[in-house]
Amino acid sequence: MRTDAFHPAHRHHPGDDEEDEGTVATNWDETYEKLVRAALTDYPPTAPLRPDLPLPAHGLDSLGMVGLSARLEDAYDIEFPDGALVPASFATPAELWRVVGGCLDDR
Repeated sequence: MRTDAFHPAHRHHPGDDEEDEGTVATNWDETYEKLVRAALTDYPPTAPLRPDLPLPAHGLDSLGMVGLSARLEDAYDIEFPDGALVPASFATPAELWRVVGGCLDDR
């Protein structure tokens, strides 16, 4: 089992460790943030990637979900189970990070 600080099992929950008012700390890594941001077609590049951001509202459609899942699988050497390839898994960065964490735990 991985124990590094960026493992999804060690993530902060929304509301924990607020950095500035309105900014929730996250502990996903730079790779994850880069891949998620690249999949969003309608999101300002300098805006913070909030854990509760509705990804579909910012351009992540079903084709984007398939591409993002493949890029995450490659980046983290994981495989999404069939049951995780559903829109609910891609609802927010926090939910998707939870799914990635489950896949890492199952390796």
